[in-house]
Amino acid sequence: MNRPRRFSRSRKHTFTIVFIFFIIVSSIFVWFENKSFAYPPTAINASPYPSSQVITGITWDFDTLVRAAPGSDLWPVTWADNNHLYTSWGDGGGFGGSNSNGRVSMGVARIEGGGANWQGYNVWGGYNPESSQTPITGKSNGGIIAIDGALYLYVQEQYTWNRAKLWKSTDHGLNWTDLGWILDEPSGAFSDPGILQFGRDYLGARDNYVYGYSERGFNNGLGLFRVNKTRLANRRAYRFFAGLDSNNDPIWSANIANRQPVFTDSNGVGWGANVVYHPILNRYLLTVPHDVSGGWGIFDAPEPWGPWTTVAYYTNWIDPEFKFTFVFPQKWMESDGKTMCLIFSGTGDYDSFNVIQGTLALNSSKCSECGGAVLEDKVGESDAVEFETWSDYQFLPLVANVGTPCLLE
Repeated sequence: MNRPRRFSRSRKHTFTIVFIFFIIVSSIFVWFENKSFAYPPTAINASPYPSSQVITGITWDFDTLVRAAPGSDLWPVTWADNNHLYTSWGDGGGFGGSNSNGRVSMGVARIEGGGANWQGYNVWGGYNPESSQTPITGKSNGGIIAIDGALYLYVQEQYTWNRAKLWKSTDHGLNWTDLGWILDEPSGAFSDPGILQFGRDYLGARDNYVYGYSERGFNNGLGLFRVNKTRLANRRAYRFFAGLDSNNDPIWSANIANRQPVFTDSNGVGWGANVVYHPILNRYLLTVPHDVSGGWGIFDAPEPWGPWTTVAYYTNWIDPEFKFTFVFPQKWMESDGKTMCLIFSGTGDYDSFNVIQGTLALNSSKCSECGGAVLEDKVGESDAVEFETWSDYQFLPLVANVGTPCLLE
């Protein structure tokens, strides 16, 4: 006869202890899951570059993570003259669409509002777009840029991925002109450029050049080109980073065979590198994935070509799902120099438009006057204008000096 097995008093006591222990551990786990926290500093040890002396880390507020446009990925952004962000996506219907509803190979969208109250609209391609122009095939991992009232888009050839065509729009994405194959290089070099982003309509750029990064044509590294902003459609105007001279100034070569990397990581360098200029800190922020398990890094430098230092270096960020195209829109940077919003995408649930807020930690011993930047106009008025957010200064038509940079001692 089979009888139910009874626990002895000692076994019941052991079971109770184990149960209580499980409840405590589960509670701690839930608490951490719902808290904003910086990833452990030990994660930085695997980084290819030393720790930043200006930005000592970043804390993520995971409660702010929101997503839209399921099934559409990539989402590089630029800040246009009408004070809106413009972006491109791949393989989906864009905002309001899905992986099947409105699906296109590549589309362009407009994002209105701030990092906490944005709204997305499909402009070219996708579900219910504003433009009647037929969308195209291809991808743009970071190749969108707004300059002097126009939008430019570098589009990587679908399936082959070995060359890039340049498109231009002068009406905020409603109509596009094909400017031809601009980057058709050996080994597919620079076929997926990530364009360095400055301010609204390229305000605050360091010079008259456009800078583009790419892992294509490099082994675990990133290359860099520059081209005059008025000659983007002229391949002969492109110059490629070829190392540093004895004064640590960049060497620019017309011969792409002389190219040298500006960034390397033996752990890997994935596609979708993006760089933005932080106008308050006077630093360039690079984001680049290094594996397909949620691993990526944030790096900073005083110049577009370095020298790079590490802000954060992750493995399994949030979870092991593959994530890519990490973008900090300059428009969504707050005047405290710390608060920013990140746009990113990936696979699984992250195959979408994802936004999360982060807060930089600054080294107070190395950085001063990092909050409340000041603007002056070109007509030489003596009274400077203070502003609350970076979008405020874009309504001033005669801006000469963009902010007070973080000063290194």
